[in-house]
Amino acid sequence: MEGLVLFNDRKLAGTLSREESTLFLFLNNKRGKYARFTKNINDNKSKMTNFISLNVDNMRRKLDVSVNNDGDVSVNLNLRLDLAGEEFPIGNVPKKLNQLNEELSKSFTSEAGEVIHKLQVANCDAFGIGRRLIAFHHGSWLKKDKASYFKNVKFKSKVEVEIVRYGIVK
Repeated sequence: MEGLVLFNDRKLAGTLSREESTLFLFLNNKRGKYARFTKNINDNKSKMTNFISLNVDNMRRKLDVSVNNDGDVSVNLNLRLDLAGEEFPIGNVPKKLNQLNEELSKSFTSEAGEVIHKLQVANCDAFGIGRRLIAFHHGSWLKKDKASYFKNVKFKSKVEVEIVRYGIVK
């Protein structure tokens, strides 16, 4: 799989890379049987020891849509990933566990913001925010410009990562 294409009103509007597609599926509360990925844990991409391979054991997503008095739509999107460390060349995960969790959470949160930005630029409401507005905030929905409401939604996303299992990682 190369990635995902984004549609706006049945027209191709953008793309997501393979890594962005995986994160998008997590943010959209979808996960296959296996969800394995490799992340860079340092800025230096030249060394093999700067990467960790992880598998998603469990995930929980919470999506809250709210509308303020002015009709502005805001979305809180929180994702929790319980990960299994599959491969970590420099080993010793227990000593670096808190640091790894923090770095991975920061990295995933930043990448989630980029994925959401790409969706908004493409005007692709893949999260179904419009449907939630229709169902739960109908009066506000009637006042919205249906063609471009998604570009104006204020997203606040947070991804929390915890490595819950690690085995032979050297």
